[in-house]
Amino acid sequence: MCGIALSIGPEADPATFRRMLAVLAPRGEVTETRQQDGLLAGVRRLRVVDRERAVQPWVSPDERHLLCYNGEVFNHHELRAELTRLGHDFRTAGDTEVVLAAFRQWGEEAVRRLRGEYAFAVVERATGRAYLARDPLGVKPLYWSRAPGCLHLASEVKALAGHDAPISEVPPGHHGWAEPGGPVRLRPYVDLLTIGDGLPVIDDPDEAALLVRVALTDSIRARLDTDLTVGVVLSGGLDSSLALLHAAQLHPDCVAVTVGVPDSPDVAYARRLAAELGVPHEVIELRPRDIRLADVREAIRISELTEYGDIINAVVSVPIFRRLRELGLRRPAARLHPAAAEEPDVVLLGAARAGPALQAALRPAAPLLRPPAARTRPARLRQRAHPAAATTWTGPSPTGRPARTPPCWSTPGTWSARRSGTPCRWPRGLVRPRTRGPGPGVR
Repeated sequence: MCGIALSIGPEADPATFRRMLAVLAPRGEVTETRQQDGLLAGVRRLRVVDRERAVQPWVSPDERHLLCYNGEVFNHHELRAELTRLGHDFRTAGDTEVVLAAFRQWGEEAVRRLRGEYAFAVVERATGRAYLARDPLGVKPLYWSRAPGCLHLASEVKALAGHDAPISEVPPGHHGWAEPGGPVRLRPYVDLLTIGDGLPVIDDPDEAALLVRVALTDSIRARLDTDLTVGVVLSGGLDSSLALLHAAQLHPDCVAVTVGVPDSPDVAYARRLAAELGVPHEVIELRPRDIRLADVREAIRISELTEYGDIINAVVSVPIFRRLRELGLRRPAARLHPAAAEEPDVVLLGAARAGPALQAALRPAAPLLRPPAARTRPARLRQRAHPAAATTWTGPSPTGRPARTPPCWSTPGTWSARRSGTPCRWPRGLVRPRTRGPGPGVR
């Protein structure tokens, strides 16, 4: 994860801006800033892809636009190739530069081409206008507040507290413009409930199972674009077991880490699976009595979570990060919340999650997991979900024929798996497989 902070306007104050960045320190290992009259921009960056050259805030070649970006665009290689054909030159191999080039090429329509999890701001340096965007499921956070003469943007509510101004969220799947001294106008650019409408219904269970298998494999493959060690948080459940299975097949350097109650079925299954796959496995034993009230409060403060289940997961992730540091892996690039600001040697696939046995053991502590009123936020502000909840599939077809599905969330012709119970839909341009069974996966 990374963290971004901006103060835009004639009253932008360097001291206030420095305090905002200091709050975001646990989100990365380096602080990078760019300052000019009326624009203070900074990023607390976790260096994962093109670690030395993909600096931020990123400025366009003509110095007209500035980008502060938190997240990962999984299809940046495809977008880079397309933009190169359109005449864009690139100085790095990371996705940050691609995001800004895509915006400069396609404007507000660029966000519909991004496949990933992201929150970013593009500022017109001459006017102070800022374009804001957030991924369809709100995996990456972005908040804003307006004080007299200044618009503040940040990745965490804590960074905006103390400005004596209301704090608002950029909702998931929204984008729009913040005018200098004017309103912030945001609108949705995707409707997840309508993705796949109008496509033929798949009524064959074998075909549906095949599509789910291919979509899952492609979703995990897209998240393994790194030369760092990949760590999988293995709770012992179905989802994390599938993540480990695919990660071990798709990435040459993979480890697993589990946190749970000693001798619980969850931990036993996690040990067995890791052993069968030949994956190095670290088990962190955690009993309810090991969790102190201070640990719970700190997890709430860092993660800004309010839901009981989310807080449990935040609490149990802290010993995971601590143990990884003891093993010399230092700070992981995790999906949930930070533990220390150090250079990463491992990327965690997925977020820390307590298994059923650990959740049951912690249930008596539920009253302690209610955050103080001053720290609570509406539950809708933390409706975090994984991009696999509405997967866009861009890999080769199960039959070996090339797919015509574009790498975006909302373009008709993409396949999506929906939680509402509606049947799966076959992508346009693909021939249905005639064979039964799981079929080949995406390599």
